[in-house]
Amino acid sequence: MAIDLGPESLLSRTAEGTRKLSARTPELASKLRSALFLVSGRHTFGDLLDLAGGLAHVLEVQIRTLLDMGLIEVARPLGDCAPVADELPVAGARNQLVKRIESSGCPETPTLIASIRAANTLAELAERAREVAQRVQETMGRPEAEQFWSRAKEILIHWRDRAAQSGR
Repeated sequence: MAIDLGPESLLSRTAEGTRKLSARTPELASKLRSALFLVSGRHTFGDLLDLAGGLAHVLEVQIRTLLDMGLIEVARPLGDCAPVADELPVAGARNQLVKRIESSGCPETPTLIASIRAANTLAELAERAREVAQRVQETMGRPEAEQFWSRAKEILIHWRDRAAQSGR
């Protein structure tokens, strides 16, 4: 089935795409992994092709391949999206939490990151961050879990306060 992919199509990763990107699975070629990394849910197909410049034709093939593989999807028409500023607190907190997980050295890092990336609200992020802290405690011990949870709370409170200040 051909997917209608216009320049205004907003692209995002599917859960499977996020999992494969995080897990660095060998069945995903490095060039496709690089293209998958570019798809963040914030850029349209046209934006990505513009960024690729002279290699736009190569990126277009890669994006269509990722669509066929079910690793990315057309999220929704751009006009239906919430403004990026409304998503900033959740995205900012999510990105900082992912960095904390990556730096933790936890053997379950890809799974934990996928859990955090799937959260869509600050409340969901808080729940998932607490679950991550529990997994870190089970795999690495209490001191590491307490360190992660302490920093996670700081991140979540910062972004909650920032959202409140801007009226979101």
